[in-house]
Amino acid sequence: MLTQRLLFTDNYNSIYHFLFGCLGFYFYDVIIIFTIYQLLDYNDVNLYVDLIEFFIGYVFIYFIY
Repeated sequence: MLTQRLLFTDNYNSIYHFLFGCLGFYFYDVIIIFTIYQLLDYNDVNLYVDLIEFFIGYVFIYFIY
């Protein structure tokens, strides 16, 4: 059985999820596109980790703003 990876352990991929979350604060289309892209592979074991990394980036910019 496959297990989920830990947050921010996927090198550049995790950084991109975080950065897309940051961009999603300014451009709402990024939220929709990123979510649909992630849900296309809904059987991915790391789906929730990827979405959480995105959400952390969004919340990070929200609190800075």
